[in-house]
Formats: sequence, structure tokens, C-alpha cells
Amino acid sequence: MDAKQVQAKVEELVKTEWERIPKPLPPGADSPGSPSWIGWTYRISPPFPGAWPPDGKGIVYYYAYATGFQPAALADAERLGPVWARVQVDAAGQEAPQLEVLAKEIKVVGTIGVRPLTKEEIAVYDTGEAVAAQVYEASRRTDAKALDAASARKYYCAWSKDSGVGEHIRKYQPEFFRWLGC
Repeated sequence: MDAKQVQAKVEELVKTEWERIPKPLPPGADSPGSPSWIGWTYRISPPFPGAWPPDGKGIVYYYAYATGFQPAALADAERLGPVWARVQVDAAGQEAPQLEVLAKEIKVVGTIGVRPLTKEEIAVYDTGEAVAAQVYEASRRTDAKALDAASARKYYCAWSKDSGVGEHIRKYQPEFFRWLGC
């Protein structure tokens, strides 16, 4: 499978599980006009290596997490839900992606501010596809030479900070985050 096919399969698995996972709302949250109503959605992380340093097994992980808009209560922020699933992908394409549920329900774990990105930040995010391809390639090797270290560090550190879930994924990827230095 190529990267786009993998991402489509990850999206399909996450979407199917998202429809099943409970998303309880607080009392009185019966409509979007209610201050306590939250419109939850899921997002999917960039790929993370299955092992760091790379072990040559070709495993990468995607993490699904929840974010929620609360139009009657928040203007420049959104609610952050848990990292609720992890999808294991065999970058060599030998095995089908597998989803593991990490949280039993969606609930608020924090709030993250939303702001416009600078041109420099946009340039960092524009490297995401290339960095993801490098992570796939590095996962198939036993060294990190397939990865442009400076680009990977900039991209993953920016994404971790801006998404608000970096600290929640860190417990699953401690060696990689240590290498990133953020």
C-alpha cells in the first residue's frame, strides 16, 4: 500500500470506531445553543515510528484524538478530548492496519487555543507529507538516516504543541519524543 492508501484505511478504521464510542454531554447540553454543548469530532495524528531508534520492522502508529467546538462558550479555542485510539500500520504492507481503543468514552481533558499560523509555521506544516514518507522509510531500517532530523523535529514539535495532544501521545512514544527534544 502507498501512503495515501494507508491513510485512507486508517481513516476508515477510525471513522468506524468513532461512530461507536460514547460521547456523553453534560446535563443541559441539549442543543448547540446551550453553553455546555460540545460538537465532537476526531482528528488523526501524523505517523509515529513503532520503535525508536528504528528497528527495521516497518511499524508506524497513527493516533486518533477528539476535539470539540463549543460555540456558545468558546470563541478562539476548542475542547480537547482524549487520545482514544491507536492504529498500527505495517509500512511494508504485509499486514492490515489494526485499531486499538485507548479510551472508553470521549470527555474533555483540556482546552487548546486556536490562532492563525505565521508564514514560517505554514512552511513547517507544508513539510508534513515529506516527513511522513521519511518516517515510513526510517521504520523499515535499523537507523534514522532516512529521516531529515531537522525537518522531522520542527514538524513533530510544532504539531505536538499546536494540536495539544503531544503530551498525551508522549507516553506511547517516549523514545521518539526524547529524540525530538520537545
